[in-house]
Amino acid sequence: MTEDPALAALGRVRAAAQQAGRRRRPVTPPTMSSAGPDERDPQLLGGMLSQWIDGNDFATALAVAGVAQRWQQIVGEQVARHVSVGAFTPLERGGELVIEADSQEWEMQVRYLTDRISRRIDDEIGPGIVTRLVVRGPGRRVSGGWTVRTGRRSPRLPPPVPPEDTLPLE
Repeated sequence: MTEDPALAALGRVRAAAQQAGRRRRPVTPPTMSSAGPDERDPQLLGGMLSQWIDGNDFATALAVAGVAQRWQQIVGEQVARHVSVGAFTPLERGGELVIEADSQEWEMQVRYLTDRISRRIDDEIGPGIVTRLVVRGPGRRVSGGWTVRTGRRSPRLPPPVPPEDTLPLE
């Protein structure tokens, strides 16, 4: 008995349909055409700047610049009048921040406050960025580093003369 070719083809199609029903293809999200959103569309400036900063390793430099900008809020008004932020040197882990005092007295005072200042900096910009604080006092720059001024003392100014319209204290 010969089988009808049309019935044989129908049987093959039904068998293929049953196997296809068992192994379904995973559903993939539809891809957008050029009319839909894609990476070529205009992006928000903040997101693009964040990617650029992270891609070029500028995050640490910007964080330290933020410390210099908010220095008065970090250490207080009185300390900020006598102490300023100097250079930042990146190290293998974190970095070294130089703090410059305008007198030897303030240099000594800030040396006692380095732990507290370090904690405040970590609170402001995150831990691990500034790992070492170096306090420097007044001095002049020489090839070997900073040195304290030595030699002649500054001239003493005469006491101020009171204005003529005031009465003498005698």
